[in-house]
Amino acid sequence: MKNYSYLLLMLLATCSCIAQENKKVKDLITNNKPKENTESYLLSTLINNAGTNVTQIGNNNHSSIETNTMNVVQNGDNQLLFYAETNTLEESNLTVQMQGNNNYIEIFGNNSIMDQMQINLSGSDKTIIIRNY
Repeated sequence: MKNYSYLLLMLLATCSCIAQENKKVKDLITNNKPKENTESYLLSTLINNAGTNVTQIGNNNHSSIETNTMNVVQNGDNQLLFYAETNTLEESNLTVQMQGNNNYIEIFGNNSIMDQMQINLSGSDKTIIIRNY
């Protein structure tokens, strides 16, 4: 009976070691695979799709957007964006990228100059205010 118990114990220990080796191989394969949801992939997807897209990475980010087509990326903490499009006949297709902490962008109104405009705000404690009347 002791021989059977010893044999069973050895068999379980061997299975456990094999399972750990397979997990390590699986981890190596997974880590070497290219990741499909990287930031550059997300940004290219956002820019190529029509409509309003907002990506917020960080804490306490806020966006108030009144438009049909806009791309926003907020990367950092305490980012504020307010955008109100007053001329719905001229959509601006605006792209805003905010990187850092405690940044503020306020845009009121739009015109032909705003068409396809890109705003890149990098740093911390920065403010941009644009008024179009």
